[in-house]
Amino acid sequence: MTAQTQLAFLGPSGTFTEEAARVMSGVLASDLPGEEWVACDTIADVLDLTASGATAFGVVPIENSLEGSVNITLDWLAHEGGLVIAAEAALPVSHHLLARSGVSGEQIEGIVSHPQALAQCRGYLRNHFPGVPQYAAESTAAAAERVIRDPEDLAAIGTRLAARIYGLEILDSEIQDEANNRTRFVLVAAESRWTEDQQREFCRRHGSSKTSALITLGEDHPGALYEVLACFARERVNLTRIESRPTRRGLGSYHFFVDMEGQWWDPAVIRAVEGIHETGAAVRDLGTYPVIA
Repeated sequence: MTAQTQLAFLGPSGTFTEEAARVMSGVLASDLPGEEWVACDTIADVLDLTASGATAFGVVPIENSLEGSVNITLDWLAHEGGLVIAAEAALPVSHHLLARSGVSGEQIEGIVSHPQALAQCRGYLRNHFPGVPQYAAESTAAAAERVIRDPEDLAAIGTRLAARIYGLEILDSEIQDEANNRTRFVLVAAESRWTEDQQREFCRRHGSSKTSALITLGEDHPGALYEVLACFARERVNLTRIESRPTRRGLGSYHFFVDMEGQWWDPAVIRAVEGIHETGAAVRDLGTYPVIA
């Protein structure tokens, strides 16, 4: 596989997404040739570049253990199409309070970060910075950039990587309210480029795998979702996650994202999918992929 740029991630440099990309590229080095990466302003930009073939892979967040799903990622997969998940990694989220050198906690005039990071440190901020304004940024790394250029004495909630990249001091470490905070990141590839044969080989080389799919119910009637879930139960296919998102066709109309143990080509999964089609529902494969520890 060749591409002008090998991997896109949510930037700027220093985000949790870049940390996830480094983990994946380190483990999957033979599958991510080259070192030319591009930092994107938004998750949608990452997905657009990857779907168009401008990059071989993209890395985006898809779920946080505290804040739930990253809806922009799910909605893009549902409505835009053309991408499959090639790998997943779940990383612990460690938030740190970053400021310019020489600025103390007592001097902080505002706290800036991604809205999820602010939410995940809500208790800490309430206890240590009551009444201090909070500002939203596109990412934790964008927050660090703002601290550098803003004339106010701001602090960012961000990563150790961002502190190192932007020359900021860590005023306080591990400030997240919950110790078990983790985020799932996925490595995505263009469906036209990442074939089932490549998925099979990828999973064979990298261990345990799972499958994601998008299910859209047919005609609405009592028990429609139950009929779909019964197909998985009958074939003893274990679902590890189910999430609903609006189809945009009107109130009460939903897609269902499901993660399941097993591979898309497993006989039990094939039979379950055939049964779902018989109920009138549609099923779209979103990829079978290894889970990177």
